[in-house]
Amino acid sequence: MRDLSGRAVNGKPRLLVTGVTGLLGSALVREGPAGHEVCGWARQPDAAPLPCRVEAVDLLNEAAVHRAVEAVSPDIVVHSAALTSVDQCESAPSMATAVNVGGTKCLLKALHGHACRFVFVSTDSVFDGTRGDYTEDDSPTPLHVYGRTKLAAEHAVLADRRDALVTRTAFYGWNVLPKESLGEWILSRLRGGESVSGFTDLLFSPLLADQLARLIYGLVGTGAAGVLHVASADGCSKFEFASRLAATFGFPPGRVMPSTCEMGRLAAPRPRNVTLNSGRAAALLGRSLPSIEEGLREFLKLEPVVKRTSLAGVRGPGGGR
Repeated sequence: MRDLSGRAVNGKPRLLVTGVTGLLGSALVREGPAGHEVCGWARQPDAAPLPCRVEAVDLLNEAAVHRAVEAVSPDIVVHSAALTSVDQCESAPSMATAVNVGGTKCLLKALHGHACRFVFVSTDSVFDGTRGDYTEDDSPTPLHVYGRTKLAAEHAVLADRRDALVTRTAFYGWNVLPKESLGEWILSRLRGGESVSGFTDLLFSPLLADQLARLIYGLVGTGAAGVLHVASADGCSKFEFASRLAATFGFPPGRVMPSTCEMGRLAAPRPRNVTLNSGRAAALLGRSLPSIEEGLREFLKLEPVVKRTSLAGVRGPGGGR
């Protein structure tokens, strides 16, 4: 048999996911390819119930990362760990650089000598949002610290590993930790009887995290390398996304109110249109990428599946990607 890295194996190929208790990390575990032994790294390994072995690994501790890599000896690495709160990165740029750039470089160094496939999860925020429908040929010009640190990490990955895959994306989904992604925040407000505001002047191409996880594994299976945009087949404003989510879950559309970025008084500047063109990824996979509507329908179906095993507790707003 052969694993997703294309290498012959006798036993189970090993898949390492960093940031495994995060929104995408937990989806990468749920959607893990059959026949693979999955190992997850997290800062707090006991914080969430996951169907894989989870180790406490500090990505800023070079010796600890090296030991952990040697213990796993992975065939595939998906690096999803990051500081993703845009406003937190803006207020703490040194921390953002240490985690998003330094942590990535530390992991890459520890993997020297390991012939594994490496996937780095980047962001649509590497673009300035002046026009949208960005392709991989467009030059990134991030507006804020978060985008700059992710772009710097992209450069580090591609300089270190020629066969690495960098996926630029935007995603939402169900958390296994007591916190909220964009979609969860919208839904909890609606269920609490409150109205929700959505920015009409911020456009993106969001994927459900579980869809993104499946697409990542599919692209690894094709041998894809370099930068690829992996996003929904269509785009919309944050206002339209909230409105469509409300309708999917049976709430009246009038519960979602239009707003603007200026009215939100956000700490970090936001690119206005970061819709991504995922034509290259679609061509490699031989199929269209999911639409926003398809993602929202699966988001609805996944709630009882994910929330049966997630922790109960007080929930608070998430990262504001």
